[in-house]
Amino acid sequence: QYQKEKIRILQFQNLCQEQQIKEIRRSEKRIQRLRHDYKNTILNLRELLKNCNIQESMDYLEKLDGYYMKEFKEYIFTGNSLIDATLNSKFNICHEEGIELSSNIIGEFDKIDGFIISIILFNLLDNAIEATQKVEQRKIQVEMVIKGEYFSCVIKNLIKESVLQKNEKLITDKVNKKEHGLGIEHIRELVENENGLLEFFETKDYFCVHVMVPLECL
Repeated sequence: QYQKEKIRILQFQNLCQEQQIKEIRRSEKRIQRLRHDYKNTILNLRELLKNCNIQESMDYLEKLDGYYMKEFKEYIFTGNSLIDATLNSKFNICHEEGIELSSNIIGEFDKIDGFIISIILFNLLDNAIEATQKVEQRKIQVEMVIKGEYFSCVIKNLIKESVLQKNEKLITDKVNKKEHGLGIEHIRELVENENGLLEFFETKDYFCVHVMVPLECL
């Protein structure tokens, strides 16, 4: 019975990861399209302005805003397409949900494989967004840095009372516990597989998750 349950959970985790990968890939394609079209956009505008077609230029910009920016906004550029796709996908959700999201990103991310990091970020931000929707003041902070031989990330979401004091093991409060609450375990497994560190802590106002992974494992 235990083995059957373990297999079922693994199957569910794999399904979630497949869905996450698909969403990340869709976001990545949108970003690549935006960056590709940007060059043509500048060339078109340059020609319009060179011929003093001010009104046409304004109309062109308005159409571009409606076509691109209302569909997807690119808030973050790290140079790593998978990480960018993940962050911008979740940043767009925050924008739609009225969640104030700030970021501080330092380092050269274009030189690492973003696959594992993108899956970890996807789950961490999903959890933070879900938790933030339960409080009046909705704030999330993302801090990412590559320093020395490590990738380090801290994601914080504003809380009105301690989470760890009431729920130290972070057990889900959802009805279907067998299919929910797997995000933390999934993150833990991913981080452990990469010889990394995962820790949870709280400041006065924020619930925080810290992930550190050696660059040699990415």
